[in-house]
Amino acid sequence: MKSAGMITSWCLAIFLISMAGCLRQSETSKTESSKETKSDASSIRVHCVIEFNGRRDRIESDVELDSDKATAFEALKALAEKESLQVESRGEGESLFVVSVGGFANDGAGGKNWIYKVDGKLGDRSSEIFDVTQGQQIQWSLGMYP
Repeated sequence: MKSAGMITSWCLAIFLISMAGCLRQSETSKTESSKETKSDASSIRVHCVIEFNGRRDRIESDVELDSDKATAFEALKALAEKESLQVESRGEGESLFVVSVGGFANDGAGGKNWIYKVDGKLGDRSSEIFDVTQGQQIQWSLGMYP
């Protein structure tokens, strides 16, 4: 009889330990799910277009950006990465200058250079400090600066 009671005690102990593990796993899943929701909430979606003006076909797509770093330049980089294109730039922050996209470089003074518009308005500062928001359209083009 003592042996049956001891087996029952062991079974009960094992059951309780396994239930505690399930509860911890459930709490971990809830925490991870909460982190994913926060991560999703901290991103925005914009529409980005790259116009090569006859040098190759235009590409465009919606891209997702981290809302803390949502700039016209980040949109360009996100679309370029999606399309396996390389973006070259010089400087940083307010002095960042896009030099080349997908192997198509600026012509220099008096020629076509990489310029951008946000919702149809020409960018008035470095693309790295031009913040963009949910749903905006960013158009990059290899063209003449007006």
